[in-house]
Amino acid sequence: MPGARDQPRRGPSLAVAPEHETRLCDETAVSEDDEDKESVGSPPHVNRNGFPMNAVTWDRMWCIATRQHPGGSDMACSIREARHLPKVHIPSVPYFLPSTPVGEKLEAIQKFMCELQYNHTGTQFYEIKKCRPFSGYRCRLMDLAKEMIRESLPIKCLEAVVLAIYLTNGLQGVERFPLAFRTRVGGTIFGHVVLGMWSSGKYGALGMSRRPDLMHRSLTFNNLADLVADFGKAYATYWHEVVNLKLGLFLPHNPYSFEKLDWNYLVLNVTKLPPANLRKELEKHARDMKLLKGVSVQSSPNKECKKGTPSPNNSPKHSSAQSQRKISYGDKLSLQGERNKETTSQPPDPYKIRV
Repeated sequence: MPGARDQPRRGPSLAVAPEHETRLCDETAVSEDDEDKESVGSPPHVNRNGFPMNAVTWDRMWCIATRQHPGGSDMACSIREARHLPKVHIPSVPYFLPSTPVGEKLEAIQKFMCELQYNHTGTQFYEIKKCRPFSGYRCRLMDLAKEMIRESLPIKCLEAVVLAIYLTNGLQGVERFPLAFRTRVGGTIFGHVVLGMWSSGKYGALGMSRRPDLMHRSLTFNNLADLVADFGKAYATYWHEVVNLKLGLFLPHNPYSFEKLDWNYLVLNVTKLPPANLRKELEKHARDMKLLKGVSVQSSPNKECKKGTPSPNNSPKHSSAQSQRKISYGDKLSLQGERNKETTSQPPDPYKIRV
């Protein structure tokens, strides 16, 4: 069918070929011999039974760490057989005064997450399911964030996003949104996610990565496109090509909300989009986020609505072969009478947690 290969893909269709592996929360290339290939249905190497760990998960964690660490079994024996180990530092949750500037608050939150350190063991300690709501009867995301603080164990990028959401809840004048990257190097697909930040017309990010230039960004970027481009430059230093972008909407600040996070409101195939078109898509998404949240678009010092561009409220339904937008049920109610309703159901998230 003509042009079928250029159509956007969502849900299970985003799965790569069996000979390629998808590693989320892992931005650097490793040999296929170093880690097991990820299954499409159930990601391996995740602690699914909480704390304390059961014997199976505990022994598996040490086997994976032994295989990955340069010291091998000698490293494992030196730790497991040691009678006296140094006391582990437990970082304190940052406390803010009302007069503390937003930038300093975000820097303190990022410092706290860095003190937890990045998880290099090969086993993810917390099971994160993106379909979970903020609040609920069981297994809500904010409860997981509290558990991360209580256990103070190393985390990866997806866990860092959940923790950053919890720590930034209630910050006045700060909006958060998920920003995910899918990159390619040497025929292998990698994934990474950070929590995008917006405040007073400036963009930044919070997150964790084994690479220091792939996590935190201060609130210094005038628009969303500049923030994404800066991450792209950092990826280029590691010979990674960004092939996909996934962006969500502004998140609620109510930790007891039953609303589910919209991780994939916008999906962009970067390899099919010219740079100018990519910037336009990101600028339109930035306007959509503010309109859906009720934030004034004119609050940004670098206006994203160019002269002659129709207002998003009055513009026709946007369609593109390289991008897709979808609106959650709650957003449909707030935009009734202003935008056309979209009735497509939420597809299963193509991202798989890779540890």
